[in-house]
Amino acid sequence: MPNIRFVQFEPWFIRLQLLSWGGITLLTLLTLTLWYVRDGWPIYEPWQTIAQNLFGAALSFLIKPVFDEAWEDSMVTRVLTYLPVILAVACVWTLAKISMHAHLTDQPELWNEFGGWNYASLFVLLFWSALYCGARYYVELEEEHKLVLKAEAASIEEHIKRISAESVAKESQLEMLRYQLNPHFLFNTLNSVNALVQMGENEDAQKMVVKLSEMLRYTLSLKTNELVPIEQELQMLAYYFEIEQTRFSDRLTVSLKVTKPARDCLVPSMILQPLAENAIKYAIAPSEDTGWINIDVRTQKNQLIMEILDSGAPEDIANSLDTTSTGVGHNNINDRLAWHFPDEYDFKSKRRKDGCYIATISIPITRQNTYDQA
Repeated sequence: MPNIRFVQFEPWFIRLQLLSWGGITLLTLLTLTLWYVRDGWPIYEPWQTIAQNLFGAALSFLIKPVFDEAWEDSMVTRVLTYLPVILAVACVWTLAKISMHAHLTDQPELWNEFGGWNYASLFVLLFWSALYCGARYYVELEEEHKLVLKAEAASIEEHIKRISAESVAKESQLEMLRYQLNPHFLFNTLNSVNALVQMGENEDAQKMVVKLSEMLRYTLSLKTNELVPIEQELQMLAYYFEIEQTRFSDRLTVSLKVTKPARDCLVPSMILQPLAENAIKYAIAPSEDTGWINIDVRTQKNQLIMEILDSGAPEDIANSLDTTSTGVGHNNINDRLAWHFPDEYDFKSKRRKDGCYIATISIPITRQNTYDQA
C-alpha cells in the first residue's frame, strides 16, 4: 500500500492565511468593489469579491508545499521555482474570477481583459508570497533563537555542575591535605612526649600533652578552605614552640616578628606549621648547642612575605641531609598554596652559605574585608 503524505499546516501559517486574505478581501471591498459599483450594490456583491478571494486563498494552500520543497535550495533556484508556480496559479485564479464575473453579468467580452485581471492576480499572489517568506523566516529565527537559548541554558547548567564538582573535588583534596598535615605534626609531637617520658620528665610531658590538646582543638575548629589572620597563625606556632621548649628547654630560642601592616592579613591555616617542624627537626634536635628560629612576617608592595630562618644543622649532619627533598610538610605547603593562590604565590627554601636554612612564602595580600566580599 503506497504511503500517503499529508501536507501539514502549522498554526502560524493558518494565522497568516486568515490575516493576509482577510486583509486582501477587506482592501478589495473598500477600493475596487466600492469604486466600480457607484450606482448601488448588485445582488451578487459583495459575495462575488469574497468568493473570488476565498478561491485565491485556497490556491495559496497549493503554493505552500512547492515553497516548502524548495526552501532549502539556493536563492536562484528558489526564485526560478517560485515565479513559474506563482504565474501559473495567478492564471488559474484569473480564469476563475473572469468566469465567475462573466457568468454573473453576462459579459463575455471580459475575456479580452484577461491581461489586466491577471496582472492584479499576479500582484496579489506576489504580495502573499512575500508575506509567507517573511513569516517563515521570522518563525525559523524564533525557533533557532529558542534552540540557542536552550543550548546556552544547558551549557550553563553543565558548567555550573562542572564547577560544583570541581569545587567539591578541590575541597576534598584540601581536606585530605589538612588531615595529612595533622598526623604529621601529631607524630612528631608524640615522639617528643615519648622522649620526655623515657627521660622521667613526667611533669614536662604532661604540660606538652595539655598544649597538644589546645593545638588539636584549634586545628579541628578550622574550616577546610579557611583563611585565618596571621596573628592567629602565629599564636598556633607559639603553642607549638611552647611544646618544643618543654622538650629542648634553653636550647631553643624563638623570635616572632610581625610588621604592623601585616597584622590584619589572612593566610591559609597552619601554613607555617610544617616549616616550624622542619626547623625543629633539622636545626634544633640534632644539635647539642643552642639553636634559634626567627619568624619574620612583613608586607612588600602587594605581597605578604612570611620567612622562617633557623640556625641550621651542625655541619656534619647538614652534609648528610637531602636538601633537594622538601618532605611531606613542604609538599603540603605547595599544594595548599596552589589551591588558594594559583599562579600567584611563591614558595622557596634553601640552605645559605653560613649554614642557616631559610624558607620564604610569598602570597597576595588578603584582608578580612576583601575576603568577606569574595
